[in-house]
Amino acid sequence: MAGSISVNRLRHVLRRVREVPLTLLVRKAAIIIRHFRCWPEYALRRAGRGAQRRGAMHARFERFAEALRAEVRRAAHEDAVYASALQSRLVHVESDRRFPCLGFGSLPLPRGEAWRTDVTSGYRWPDRYFPFVNFLTHGADADVKVPWELARLQWLVWLAEGAVAATDAELRDRCTRAVVDGISDFGHSNPVGYGPNWTVAMEVGIRALNLSLAAALVWDRVEPARRAAIADLLGEHLRYLRRFPELSDKLGNHFLVGFGAVVFLERVVLAEPLASQAPMAEITARLEEQFGADGLHVEHAPLYHRLCVESLLWTLAAIATADGSVPIRLTDVADRAWRTLERLELREDGLPVIGDADSGQLVALGAVDRRVDYLRRLLGMQRGGAALLRATAGGRALLGTADSTASPSAPVEQVGPFLRFGAEPLDVVVRAGPHGLFGRASHDHDDNAAPWVAIDGRDFLVDGGCVGYTRSLADRLTDVGSGAHNLITVDGRLRFVPRAGAMSPTVAAAPVAAWRDSTPSIDAPEVRLRLSWRDPVAGAVDHDRRFVVIGGLAPSLTVEDVMGLERGAPLVLRWLVAPHWRVAVRGSEVVATSADSAMTVRITFGVDGAAIDGAPVATTERFSPRYGERASLTAITVRVTAAQAVRLTSRFVLTASAA
Repeated sequence: MAGSISVNRLRHVLRRVREVPLTLLVRKAAIIIRHFRCWPEYALRRAGRGAQRRGAMHARFERFAEALRAEVRRAAHEDAVYASALQSRLVHVESDRRFPCLGFGSLPLPRGEAWRTDVTSGYRWPDRYFPFVNFLTHGADADVKVPWELARLQWLVWLAEGAVAATDAELRDRCTRAVVDGISDFGHSNPVGYGPNWTVAMEVGIRALNLSLAAALVWDRVEPARRAAIADLLGEHLRYLRRFPELSDKLGNHFLVGFGAVVFLERVVLAEPLASQAPMAEITARLEEQFGADGLHVEHAPLYHRLCVESLLWTLAAIATADGSVPIRLTDVADRAWRTLERLELREDGLPVIGDADSGQLVALGAVDRRVDYLRRLLGMQRGGAALLRATAGGRALLGTADSTASPSAPVEQVGPFLRFGAEPLDVVVRAGPHGLFGRASHDHDDNAAPWVAIDGRDFLVDGGCVGYTRSLADRLTDVGSGAHNLITVDGRLRFVPRAGAMSPTVAAAPVAAWRDSTPSIDAPEVRLRLSWRDPVAGAVDHDRRFVVIGGLAPSLTVEDVMGLERGAPLVLRWLVAPHWRVAVRGSEVVATSADSAMTVRITFGVDGAAIDGAPVATTERFSPRYGERASLTAITVRVTAAQAVRLTSRFVLTASAA
């Protein structure tokens, strides 16, 4: 038996190898060879016996640093909202020595071995050469994104802002010392190439950006010996990113962030020879291929699109700082990407969590939410933050005129695979098209045809969200599967069983909805979708889903599901209601009310070709609007008796709530 298992495993490996493009195999082989060629050098450096590299900062770094300091001082003097937020952040990171980490809460700032530790579970990764560090843990109760997030050093920027703009001179001195000590402790505790914080190039790139910003803000107060050490550490980040770029057959957000960090370090921070820098033609081609003609990033997950837009902007900021301008082809990419971001944003609660959720921020401003406001503050478009991006780029040349978020300008707007439609006060976003990363679905869920619905800009129907990638395989399978979305399934079974991916299960072969047609009515837009899959019991399944939104004095949303099954089977319909809504089942009707809304929503169900099996059932289930967060929402479940052809109608009627 053992022999046959080994043979089967070998066949599986060989089959997978045959599926991989030859060019990718060659690139991966080159990276593996580079791992082991660099090992002796990194081991010597770790032991303190390696040759000391004397990094040098670029002459324009001084101008860059001066512009950042001037902007922070200006914002602290003129913007009371920013001054208050800065003071609040300093209480967190300077007084309490804590930092808000995703949905895990406010965690202690790391020192020593804590850099390699998930403090929420106590799990510690080994201090090994990074190819031998299993950052996924394979079932251990730990999440590597906890140390990764803290090692992004976003909190150093908060301290550095305090070193520039705190009203108390003693506090400014303490913040300066904390920045320099934090950089020193990271370098000492995380020697280049060792431990979990060197395992993924994207994390190295984000850290390099925040390290550069923090160093720039305190540069005029750092003694020469410490300056040399900081330059050396930044030089190590650049060399690492050049040696170990994120490479796969389909390049996504990891590649974009790492590549952007290389451009930023080369052009703004370090005195690198011009001949060794990425040429503008390569930069332009790499950035253009990351964003489609509609402006959406190739990952097709709204919160990841936000992160990728910020990465794009910092890359263009580096180009503008170095060259004085940005090529028109790249400003066009940025303009399309920004407008796409705004077209997906809901007025109050921000981007819908369709697909995976991350912090979605390279430079943190304190609010771990789904809005785009922090980017507007970085660009100087909105008060409440220092316009670090604008100061870096020397003005608003990064973008065209970016409008404030508004409802869709057309009855039905298409944004990549997403449709956004509605009529006041209802707003609907639904995935109806291919999965991201060119069909690889690295951050997508089995959610085609599942709507995210807002009322007056606030969440009403939501998805289950994304609680984590590695801590619990059961949670991850729940998150990405069809059961955590507003869908109808056969007897509650998954439409598709997720398969292993690079970091976590992926739904690359899940059903994809086709947008059949829509009615171009402003007051009553109608959208029709069609998809199909194969169920192990019912056989072939065809699903037509129709949305009708009516605005005005009697707003409503009607969702009609027409199901055709090869063999008769029961059906299960699910609607997930956002946490701030109270849900009550009253016979065959469901009533939802909220203190945050002037509306009451009454939900009724009708069926042709079968019967509703009992009254709707409301249960409390997990909701993760932020990575790592475990909140609760109400799931409404409706069961339908076995049949081959069924028409099930869900009607959401809005009325004014009683005073």
